[in-house]
Amino acid sequence: MRRILNSLIFFTFLILFTSCSKDNPEFIVGQWQVIERFDNGNEIDLTQCDPFIIREFGNDGSLRSFIINENDIPSGVICGITPSNLFTWEKEDENNYIARHSTNALLSINYRIEGNHLFARFYPGLFSATYSRR
Repeated sequence: MRRILNSLIFFTFLILFTSCSKDNPEFIVGQWQVIERFDNGNEIDLTQCDPFIIREFGNDGSLRSFIINENDIPSGVICGITPSNLFTWEKEDENNYIARHSTNALLSINYRIEGNHLFARFYPGLFSATYSRR
């Protein structure tokens, strides 16, 4: 009887620990849209394409960009996006993430979470942007 009880307790803890250890979605996972841009610390105007480009961080470490409301883009404006398979992201510590280019180690983007915003610093660090969750 004691062996059955011990086994029951063991399996109960095993189930609890394995269910708790599943990867919880990171805060960064989801869709983000740029709301501010900076050059060397000075705020600059958003581009005409910024309202239409979304960055999406996937649970699997993928990072893709896509265009929304394509029909609303002003005539004559061409909005380009980075091909989806070029960057992946990973968590560095509590509030910091890095997106790495698949073939060029010099092309990385550092992301930091502050409150409900995502701050990006692009290599070589003079250009940055603030994102809001979409």
